Amino acid sequence: ALWLAREYVDGPVLILFVDTLFEADLSGLADEPADGIVYVKEVEDPRRFGVVVPDAEGFITRFIEKPDTLENRLAVIGLYYLKDGPWLMRAIQTLMDREIKTKGEYYLADALQLMVDEGARLRVETVEVWEDCGKPETVLQTNRYLLSNGHDNSDRVQGENSVFIPPVHVDPTATIINSIIGPYATIAAHCRVENSIIRNSIIDQGAEIRDAMLDQSLVGKGAVVTGRYRQFNVGDSSIVGFV
Repeated sequence: ALWLAREYVDGPVLILFVDTLFEADLSGLADEPADGIVYVKEVEDPRRFGVVVPDAEGFITRFIEKPDTLENRLAVIGLYYLKDGPWLMRAIQTLMDREIKTKGEYYLADALQLMVDEGARLRVETVEVWEDCGKPETVLQTNRYLLSNGHDNSDRVQGENSVFIPPVHVDPTATIINSIIGPYATIAAHCRVENSIIRNSIIDQGAEIRDAMLDQSLVGKGAVVTGRYRQFNVGDSSIVGFV
């Protein structure tokens, strides 16, 4: 994706991965003296993330993509600031020219490592809040975080003969009938829920839930789920039913 945007990069770049939520202060980037910043958070198990190894002054010496050990725990959260965007593009070009791959794929971490090897001073910045959305269970954890931090509207939602257990977020266009919603449930626009119990789940736009009990479930746009107690990951426009 970065390589496809190369013709538009002629100065500083801010890179944000779409599957991550974070809280970070970006107000000082214009005056940043380093060549760039890589935002990180310490994690217990870094093996499914990219990690960095900084020196004593906080400048990165090494990038490691999905390490096999637990030795380095500073996980990259998917937020980067680089003062010289064209330098990054040249590094990506070098990756492809030399076919430098990690586990069979081109990684941003390898391009950044090339920059460090060429003298780039990239420093780490640790964030306090990072919610990863890379797996179904972490998507649900992120949903719980958001509902617990300002997105609960249980005091304003309405339903017919229904109970809402906070925190929840129910779109005003959703129809809720004879159901119990929550805790930690998000119901998107134009959903219809009847005779159901939904907790710890995300129901996407236009989905329909009937006569079901859902826990720790993701239901996609326009999907239909009926019957029984289940944990689901249901894609868009799917129809799932039990008798």
